Amino acid sequence: MLILIVGLLKFDSGKTSLTASLVKEARSRGVDAVAVKPVGAHNAWNQYDTVLKSFEMRVLVGSDAYRLWKASDQVEPIEVLSPFDILIVPPDSEKTGFDRYLDIVENLFSQAALARLTKIEEHSFKSKHYVIKDTLRETTRPLHRILTRLSRFLQAEEIEIEDLLQISYSSGMEIDKVLEYLLEKHELVIVESFNDAACPTSICLNADRVILVTPGKAYVYSGVEYKKVLESFSEIKGLNITTPEVVRLLKPILTTNLTPKPSNSLDEPKAEISRILDIALNVT
Repeated sequence: MLILIVGLLKFDSGKTSLTASLVKEARSRGVDAVAVKPVGAHNAWNQYDTVLKSFEMRVLVGSDAYRLWKASDQVEPIEVLSPFDILIVPPDSEKTGFDRYLDIVENLFSQAALARLTKIEEHSFKSKHYVIKDTLRETTRPLHRILTRLSRFLQAEEIEIEDLLQISYSSGMEIDKVLEYLLEKHELVIVESFNDAACPTSICLNADRVILVTPGKAYVYSGVEYKKVLESFSEIKGLNITTPEVVRLLKPILTTNLTPKPSNSLDEPKAEISRILDIALNVT
């Protein structure tokens, strides 16, 4: 079974907290469930812990992916639950000047310094790391020094930003292969989308349930109805569809409030999580 988690907002909808809570609730019931973040990005400055964690785990890994891996009881390698990952770095405003600085931070790929793509071949996984040295040269000296060490540690291949864009465009097929493997192996796969993307990868078109999250609210939709709306857009936009475009045309099966949580228990299930999971699993 496949459940897709999407956010109404580009940032801070609460997708990761909901995804982690749902997978923990499912596993507490004895369901063989895993949570996946197919596409992820994290910031070497604002999320510096991810840099240290990447050294520790010997693989580039983001904070959201780490939370989902822990919530899934570490039953799969972390890179399998996070097939495509990008580490971004802020530029040095003194080097770039303020105008160019602002242009750079508006574009994720302009800030991409390291990346990883994990592929599956005959049930064996292989991760490849990449480094964009032009980006590293424009960041601050301390970050440049640390991330150069990390790139060497991960044996990253040097590429240009244009190469990373091409890898990103072609990553969908590899991500789908990983998801197919997980769906064959596990009873329940919960996929967290990125930003406000309505469908992060082709295989998610076949989600049994789709759950939209906003701060304080969750909406559960029929996967069949969600797919119909997506397909009505697909000829024009492919998969470049946002959740606001889709959900305004759908009626949810369930709408529920989400309880605020302190930071030390964001991923812990509460009563409403149990109710959401009950509805999500009840597919007829």
